[in-house]
Amino acid sequence: MRNNSFLLITVVSVLAALLQPVRSNAQILTIGSGSTLTINGSTLSLNCRDILISDGGSLQLQSGILAELGQMTVEPSGTYTYTSGNVINCGASSFYLLFTEEKKPIVILLPKR
Repeated sequence: MRNNSFLLITVVSVLAALLQPVRSNAQILTIGSGSTLTINGSTLSLNCRDILISDGGSLQLQSGILAELGQMTVEPSGTYTYTSGNVINCGASSFYLLFTEEKKPIVILLPKR
């Protein structure tokens, strides 16, 4: 009887492990290698999703709004180029980037409306 209980517990544990939901990147906008996403005068609303700029990928915010951004991750060979525009983080403040004559960034944070 003890062997049957052990076998039943083992089988149930294995089935439970196999039936776990598979995690996916459905909540992440991924800009893959060789791809470029350019925002120029429009609004990209992410609904609190994250952006992943993969190695070799590029995001260019030339003007416009990147709205409701969760987190942005830029891999070592990925590129995020900011020229102008507005980034509004999900549940947080929005910010503007300005550059000095020495090309040093100045970040201006604004409270969320």
